[in-house]
Amino acid sequence: MASRKVNVAIVGLGFGKEFIPIYQCHPDAEMYSICQRTKERLDEVGDQFHVAKRYTSFDDLIADPAVDAVHINSPIHLHAPQSIAALKAGKHVACTVPAATTVEECAAIVAAAVASGKNYMMMETAIYTREFLFIREMVETGKLGRGQEIAFEVTRSLFETARQYVESFDVYGDKVAFEWAQIEGQDPVIHVGEKPERVKVPDFARLLPEPIRRFTTKGVYDDEHAHLSFIQGGGHGGSHPHLVHEFLSSIVEGRPSFPNVYQSVNWTCAGICAHESAMRGGAMVKLPVFA
Repeated sequence: MASRKVNVAIVGLGFGKEFIPIYQCHPDAEMYSICQRTKERLDEVGDQFHVAKRYTSFDDLIADPAVDAVHINSPIHLHAPQSIAALKAGKHVACTVPAATTVEECAAIVAAAVASGKNYMMMETAIYTREFLFIREMVETGKLGRGQEIAFEVTRSLFETARQYVESFDVYGDKVAFEWAQIEGQDPVIHVGEKPERVKVPDFARLLPEPIRRFTTKGVYDDEHAHLSFIQGGGHGGSHPHLVHEFLSSIVEGRPSFPNVYQSVNWTCAGICAHESAMRGGAMVKLPVFA
C-alpha cells in the first residue's frame, strides 16, 4: 500500500461530506468515490467536490476492486452491517460512532476484521480533540505529576438537562489539574497546586502533514464548501484531520489504528451495556471484553 495512494470511498454525504476535502488534500489518499442512495444528492456533492466515481448502491461500491478503504457515515443502524460487509469485501473500514448497537454486532465486527486482516477504526472525535491532545502531552511529559496516578471525570450533557450542551473531561494529577470550561466560549482552567488560571489550549495541527493542517480550525472552507460542524459551533475540537491521518497512516504503515477494532467495540459496548442497565432499572450488566 505504501507504493501508491489509498483509494478512499465515503459512504453517506451528510456528516461524511465534511471529510471529502481532507482526504483530497492528504498526501497518502486518493478521494476515489462517494456513495449516497439519493442520486440527486450524490450528484450535487460529487459536482461540488469534483468526485467523478459515484455509487447509489453500497453493495456495488464494496464490489469495486479499486476501493481500498471505506469511510462509513451512514445512519446508525447501518454502521455495523455496512462495516462487516466492507471488511468481508477486503476493505479497510473507518466508521463514525457508534460502531454498533448490540454486543452481537460488536462481536461480528471483530470477527470480520480478524478474518479479513484489514483495519477497522471507529472515528471517535473525543480522543483527537485539541483538549485531549493537550492533556496527553502533559501526561507524557510528566507535567501532571508522578507516574500515571491521575484521576479523571468525564461529563456529557446533551438534552433534558438545565445546562448547555457539553462533552467534557476533568483530569487531576498531584502537581497539575485540568478542568473543562463550564460555559461555552470560556477557556478551561489549569490548577497548579492550589493556584487556578485560565489557559488557552493550543492547536495541534503541527502533528499533521502540512496540506491538511488548516482543517483543524475555523474558516478552513470557503462559503461554497461550508464545514457543518464548524457552522454549528464546535468543529469537534479540530479532530477531523487527525482522525483521517491516523486511519490512513495505519493502513500505509501496516499497523493497527488508534482506536483499533478491539478498543472501538469495547468503548461501544460500554454505552450499550449502560443503556441496558438503565432500561432494567439500574441492574448490573457485565461488560464483554474483546481483546
